[in-house]
Amino acid sequence: MVLTRHSWLEVLAGAGLAVLAGTGVISFRLAGRPFTSGPPSPTGSSSEVRNVRGTIADEIPRHLLAPENAVQLARWMEDHPGQVMDQIDAMEDREQAALLTKALVKSIQGPHYDLLLNWLTRQRDKPVAALIFRGLIPRLAGENPEHCVALAFGLGDGEDARNARDELFFFLPLDQRMRLLNQQNPDERAWLMSRRAYAFGDRAPDLCLQVIRDLPKSEHAGQALEGLMKVWAGGANVWHLADPVSAVKGVMTIPDAEMKENGLRVAMSEWTRTDPDLAAKWVNLLPSGPDRDAAIGGMVNSLAVKDPERAMEWAGTITDEASRSKAMGHIRRTVSDKGREAQ
Repeated sequence: MVLTRHSWLEVLAGAGLAVLAGTGVISFRLAGRPFTSGPPSPTGSSSEVRNVRGTIADEIPRHLLAPENAVQLARWMEDHPGQVMDQIDAMEDREQAALLTKALVKSIQGPHYDLLLNWLTRQRDKPVAALIFRGLIPRLAGENPEHCVALAFGLGDGEDARNARDELFFFLPLDQRMRLLNQQNPDERAWLMSRRAYAFGDRAPDLCLQVIRDLPKSEHAGQALEGLMKVWAGGANVWHLADPVSAVKGVMTIPDAEMKENGLRVAMSEWTRTDPDLAAKWVNLLPSGPDRDAAIGGMVNSLAVKDPERAMEWAGTITDEASRSKAMGHIRRTVSDKGREAQ
């Protein structure tokens, strides 16, 4: 039976659960029967009509399906969470079950925490389990972070599970962050670090560097190192003062030459932005070679905006011809762009 997406999805979207909003054609099917948003289509066959044994309207008071009653519908879900959970578990369309789970979790995660936790422990659908878990993270990670990490790895290896572990990482204390990272495969660990290195390095830069240093070379590993250098060399905040000296010393321990040079450029750019004279003194202590060229490249990136003449002087000291040409080209483009903006 085909029905237009109307009351159920649009009402939930109106309640702030936009994940269920949209247009098109949809039907919810429970095991053995359609799970629909209204009465059978008048154009349906008699057999279709006879096969309808229940609808959402049979389960939820019909007046709540009107868009203007979205808030009341959310409250109804709070009052009847077990009923909606049973409906989700019985649905044949698991994609739509996941969408409905998002709506339910958002509506009841506060008042029905224990019920959601129980539902998670008996949930066999991994994507649905991941959605339930994400709704529990803020409280569960605070009350029992070790158990929370264990649950996170019971979600499997799919994208939903990976996103759940990424979200969990933010809420964990440092020891449990390391426990989570150590249980991940190298690819997922690099992906997570590419997203969380800035915040991780904000609290524990040396520990963050240790994790990155042990990652296999990859695009995500490089992104993680860049994020760490930004916060370590230039991101002074309530947790720590910027420590560019430690940042550049740390990045020099990266075993892969290309990653090290890219990280050094970022660190020196941040350092030059806050203290160009001290950054220049450090660069002058470096021997000629790729590391010094990379450090100067980082200085040039920062100086090009505020002091292009000084930037050009430094660019001229880069020994590698291709890198020198690239740095000078960057300065010229920056000056040209500023000139156009001033017109």
